Amino acid sequence: MMRPLIVLPPKAQIHGQSRIHLNVVLNVDVVQELPKVEIGLANKNVGIAATIAGALGGGALIARVGLARPLVVFGFAVPLSNLLWAALALAGRSHPLFAVTVAVHDTLVGAAIAALEALILGVCNRRYGATQYALLSAAAGLAGRLAAAPSGAIAARLGWPAFFAASAVAGVAAVALTLAAPLDCLQRKR
Repeated sequence: MMRPLIVLPPKAQIHGQSRIHLNVVLNVDVVQELPKVEIGLANKNVGIAATIAGALGGGALIARVGLARPLVVFGFAVPLSNLLWAALALAGRSHPLFAVTVAVHDTLVGAAIAALEALILGVCNRRYGATQYALLSAAAGLAGRLAAAPSGAIAARLGWPAFFAASAVAGVAAVALTLAAPLDCLQRKR
């Protein structure tokens, strides 16, 4: 029986969608076949470096082109990167695919975090900025924490490839719904 190990990093909500489908570490045959040292190196070293690079690159892009386009592009790209996890689950033991999956996924997550943080800062009133930022950041993390509990059972029932595909669809749907909401702060210059 598959037992998922869910890793919830401090923050990474993309338009309110769950972080759970952004960084799930497979504790199934795919990853159990890889040495734990390699899993740790890929997830921690490559993953952290990729997240930092993505955040810096995303921040630079936002400074150059504004917030709206990167927010949408990274918002769609992150859940679609879950399809790499689905491919890894289907491929079985693959060191190169595992490293590429972690690098691509975490780079996109870093860029999306930069866009989300810029959005949160943009909606905060300067007079109440600290309180609003704290509340919005906490609210952004709520969905991931609520989705964590049932995700393991869902993955066990669907299988990892279907779980990751479903999470990609759910993430894309969440971003699409968000686009329907009026976001005045994207138009305002501060």
